[in-house]
Amino acid sequence: MIFKRIVSLARKRSKNLPQETKYLQENLPNYAAIIPEDGGMLGKISDIFHNEKRPYDKYVLEIGFGSGENILFNAINNPDYAYIGCEVFKAGAIKLLKDIKENNVNNIRIWNDDALELIMRLPNDSLDLVYILHPDPWPKRKHHNRRLINVDFLKLIASKMKNNAEILMITDHQDYARSIAKTILEVMDLFSQKNSDYPPITKTKYRLKADSLGHESKYFYLVRIGINQNKLFTK
Repeated sequence: MIFKRIVSLARKRSKNLPQETKYLQENLPNYAAIIPEDGGMLGKISDIFHNEKRPYDKYVLEIGFGSGENILFNAINNPDYAYIGCEVFKAGAIKLLKDIKENNVNNIRIWNDDALELIMRLPNDSLDLVYILHPDPWPKRKHHNRRLINVDFLKLIASKMKNNAEILMITDHQDYARSIAKTILEVMDLFSQKNSDYPPITKTKYRLKADSLGHESKYFYLVRIGINQNKLFTK
């Protein structure tokens, strides 16, 4: 598979206090998503749960989980589902780690780096559900190429989703919403679009902030249709 590299929203980095770095070093290994050390593809998606041997009914990916409200809510309420959360900022990963330990949750694994590095190594046809809630809109025009949701990204994520798997994207940034709507039109051979019966979500701090500012949140809910993996990516 040949894939044109996307400039990811996850390339930003924040400054961290020494105690934050120490907390991650001590606690993340027990809950970290694991990929092959050689950077190759995972043999099966369950390999991410390196120290959890039980089978899970479904595998759910959340890209940019922020402080972890949604992924924690769903993991607690769906113990038979496996949740993989990507968040580049250490503060968000620390918050989720503390909540995982406090609630004795075992069905979450955390990827604290660029989400695309993980996604590209997932097995094809392995995800049942994907959440992208309020991604960074990169509002300045000169930064639009850093937005996560574009045609190449949707082709990539489609290749990792099972037939009839779902992806829910939400943004309160109106220009980004228009961009997403336009992008979806270019991949309708890979997805069908729905406007109701959304997967379960809980309001994150970003959603609550958007609501308090009177920003309307736009929902984009797609279902993957049958695709030919060999034709997804070309030179």
